[in-house]
Amino acid sequence: MKTGALYIIFFFFLFSKSYGQDSSAFKTACNSYIGGKFEDAIFWFSKSIEQKYRQSDSYRYMGISNAFLKKFNDARNNLFYSLLLDSTNERTYNQIGKFYFLKEQYDSAIIWYTKAIDSNPNDVYFYDDRALAYTGANQLDKALKDANIAVSLDPNNEVFLNNRGLIKQKQLKYNEALKDFSRVLQIDSSMANNLSTYINIAFCHLRLKEYQKSFQECNDILFRFPNTPYALMVRGLLYQTQQKRKESCADFNLLYSLDTAMGKEYIEKYCNSN
Repeated sequence: MKTGALYIIFFFFLFSKSYGQDSSAFKTACNSYIGGKFEDAIFWFSKSIEQKYRQSDSYRYMGISNAFLKKFNDARNNLFYSLLLDSTNERTYNQIGKFYFLKEQYDSAIIWYTKAIDSNPNDVYFYDDRALAYTGANQLDKALKDANIAVSLDPNNEVFLNNRGLIKQKQLKYNEALKDFSRVLQIDSSMANNLSTYINIAFCHLRLKEYQKSFQECNDILFRFPNTPYALMVRGLLYQTQQKRKESCADFNLLYSLDTAMGKEYIEKYCNSN
């Protein structure tokens, strides 16, 4: 299993400043950005730039919006123009790191995240972001160190706990990962809000050979959310442990209909052999 694919990564910074006198274009852009409506965000940030209002901020968030849309040339131009306007802004450093992270250029992302941390070592989100970049670069010890800092600074942050659990999962430390995932569910047990965490718990129990627990967890997930690819994958693997090839391949075939690349991998491995 490629556990990195289970990341439910939240990239959105909270706009924590007061915008009492901000232009309506900038406020609309911020709301669109936070809501994941990146095309709308780009439009309204461009309007804010035309009004010569908070230009560095507008270019920065327009850049990362373009990056989410995989318009990397536009994103790079936006972000580095923001840097030109304000060369000491740690949030611009961070967003350039995020740009490289989205391009899967993890070493470059780490460099820029580190610049952000050096400029402001008190921003907890910077450590979590760099932890993800270290994870992408398979530098798991460094990733865990940053994740520990993030959790120590904000112990009840579900995203930080979940990300640390994923790092431990990649290190094959399944019992330790379960502690973080369980802590997430203590904070918010809603399956709709933390579906990936429930799946990660089922996967850890699979790897710990606690098959009954894992089956129960997968069945609970699939009862609520029948077309959940990763739950189907885990349950398909569970059926393999019981030599129930028919049931396993039924799950992998349904997985194929939902995610062709992932389903094909498991069908070829478990269902096409004699």
